[in-house]
Amino acid sequence: MTSPRPPRTTWEYCLSAAAELVGWHLPQDDQEPQPAAQETAVLLAAAVHALAADAGVGGAQIASLPLAASAGQDSLLTTLDTHPLSALQACPADELGGGEREQLLAAYGTTQWSAVQAAARTVVEHHVQDAAGHGCPYPSVSDRAFAMAAARREQLLDDLDAVAVEPW
Repeated sequence: MTSPRPPRTTWEYCLSAAAELVGWHLPQDDQEPQPAAQETAVLLAAAVHALAADAGVGGAQIASLPLAASAGQDSLLTTLDTHPLSALQACPADELGGGEREQLLAAYGTTQWSAVQAAARTVVEHHVQDAAGHGCPYPSVSDRAFAMAAARREQLLDDLDAVAVEPW
């Protein structure tokens, strides 16, 4: 079994960050039905990619982009609110996220699009609220790294606890 390779392109970094953001949020909010996590991650990645392009950053530097910002400042939330469609149209999704991108573009203007856009916004808002509770009102992706790693660790421990081991 080979381990996944690290991201190489800005798009891959955006998609990886978005998948981490979504993965942290979903287990904690599983009472409500969710749109497909992959579609939500692709829309978030497209918004991160657009924000990165506007800020002139690429690669691992996308981790410095703000999830939220004070009024008049660019952030992931403002991108999701003001131009998610153009962000999705401009993103370089190919074999990674390309199918979800096409599904989302075809769904624009429908309840499916609205549900994914709302889910993406909810993911980011959840991170912002959690970070604000720890004294960070305008977090970046990198500011959330510890919380996301801790959640992954807890999930792994829960998974290990769930494994039934028969005594010898």
